[in-house]
Amino acid sequence: MSASPTNPAATITCLYPKTPNFFFNVDYYLSTHIPLAKELWGPLGMTGVSVAEVDGESGYAYNITIQFKDLESWKAVLQHESSKRLGEDGKNYTNVEPVFIASKIIG
Repeated sequence: MSASPTNPAATITCLYPKTPNFFFNVDYYLSTHIPLAKELWGPLGMTGVSVAEVDGESGYAYNITIQFKDLESWKAVLQHESSKRLGEDGKNYTNVEPVFIASKIIG
């Protein structure tokens, strides 16, 4: 399967774990953090993002899926100053560290 605008070449899964004192301001996340990520990372290869509440007893509360044109773009974003800015914004919407899983689309 080849990459296209509807089929990104890389997907980054960002999971927010449930903890005893878990806090997540979803309104701030959707209205401020996600638009900021699109603004900063769009020019660097981010092609889309979706936010989902996790159902069940998985141990996670939210599953964020971020699409990039390729894994190289994601790796470059990690070194870019914009990632520090987005990381620092985390204190405005949560009190947990997310788990990131980078995946190359193969089919």
